[in-house]
Amino acid sequence: MKKSAECLDMVMKNTLNDFITSVKEKLESWDKSGIPTRWTLLEELKGLQNLRLSLGLNSIIGNPPRLLTTTLDDSWGLGLDVIHLACDALGIPYTFIGLMKTPEEITASYTPNLHDAVGITVIQENSVEKLLHLRRLLPQNISILAGGPGLKYMLEIPSGEKLIIVKNVVHFIKIILDNKL
Repeated sequence: MKKSAECLDMVMKNTLNDFITSVKEKLESWDKSGIPTRWTLLEELKGLQNLRLSLGLNSIIGNPPRLLTTTLDDSWGLGLDVIHLACDALGIPYTFIGLMKTPEEITASYTPNLHDAVGITVIQENSVEKLLHLRRLLPQNISILAGGPGLKYMLEIPSGEKLIIVKNVVHFIKIILDNKL
């Protein structure tokens, strides 16, 4: 019986390694030729999700972070849609609380036993202050992954802050793969 469990563990580990290799190859392709158009990107992320599910994998990492996701000033959430599909592809659970939430609403929705990090998009540069206010409101051990055009000029993050500026979906996936949360 113990031998069967060891064999199953080895098969699952090889399956997981194969999936990780597929994801890394996709990232390399996007690094070389650029991230594809939105619709192609969404289809490729769905393809990775289908591959993960067909391999019987729950997640790309053993203990996946659980994200709370929202936007500060984005009423469309197009970037967040991509991040949600990336989470689905990798098997990263998330709770979406809606669009255009205030730092206080986000903090009220955060639950320590349910969420390990907050994923947020920022469209307007004048919303950076809201993001920094959110950082002050949330527990210091909780990472904030923030992306969007409103952050393109935000070069300095106060030392010791768990605020990660995510450049694009490739960068987001690499953060997950490297377990940087």
